[in-house]
Amino acid sequence: MPSVVLSPGVTSIGDHAFSLCTSLESVIIPSSVTSIGSYAFDSCSNITTVFLPAGVASIGNNAFSNCTNLKSVFYQGSNVISNNAFSSCDNLGTICTSPDYNSASFCGKNVTYGNCRDFMQLFNQCYVPVLEGTDFVQQKRKNATEWESRSNQCYEYQCDNSTGPISHKRQNATEWEEKTTPCVTFECAKTGPRVIIHDEAEWNRLQPQQNLCHELVCDDNGTWVVKINSTEWERKSNNCFDFICTNESGLSTESKCGNDDICLNDACTNNATS
Repeated sequence: MPSVVLSPGVTSIGDHAFSLCTSLESVIIPSSVTSIGSYAFDSCSNITTVFLPAGVASIGNNAFSNCTNLKSVFYQGSNVISNNAFSSCDNLGTICTSPDYNSASFCGKNVTYGNCRDFMQLFNQCYVPVLEGTDFVQQKRKNATEWESRSNQCYEYQCDNSTGPISHKRQNATEWEEKTTPCVTFECAKTGPRVIIHDEAEWNRLQPQQNLCHELVCDDNGTWVVKINSTEWERKSNNCFDFICTNESGLSTESKCGNDDICLNDACTNNATS
């Protein structure tokens, strides 16, 4: 389990939730999380970087203790948190906080000042700041594809290296929207193309009346009506039968053959001679 991505909506990470997960290399904590329990990531010895969203207001004692490869912690929030969350993290050299954080220490560790704060803006759904030597550089998240995979017929989702996650409407989205009628709106939403039926109750009432003779259409006044569309049924007509569409009964069939005839090879044939 080298990576864990917690679902959006999770508000807390319980005590000992991932303790002793020595194969865990990274964890993406969603912005909905407000608390991290004691020993939640204790002895996760392969984690190198921790990113804490702004909403985190409490971190339990020893939440990240014995994370021996942990080198950098980034915190986007302004809540001053004082405890011993990072005990025995001997390689931890960077505690980077947002410009709104007004304390010289975070969880018992000295806050790193300098250009790391300038790179906090790069901490987003697509990119994270990573320390290389004494400078911070951008690195695309492994799970950035989760954002880009939201691309659909209407919108393209991209990871921009300066602004992070962005989305823009595709130029050909109008091809979908141009299908709009007075009765139906074809809309390009960020989640993709969708159809909005006006007066859906009337549409549901009339829909069962559709058959090979009748179709449900939208008139110029934006009203759902059932009209005859006979071609699909009547083109079944042959030398033996007429397939007819009527207003009253809909589908009907009339034989062209006499009472003593049968239809054989698409022709009326006298039953006595066959």
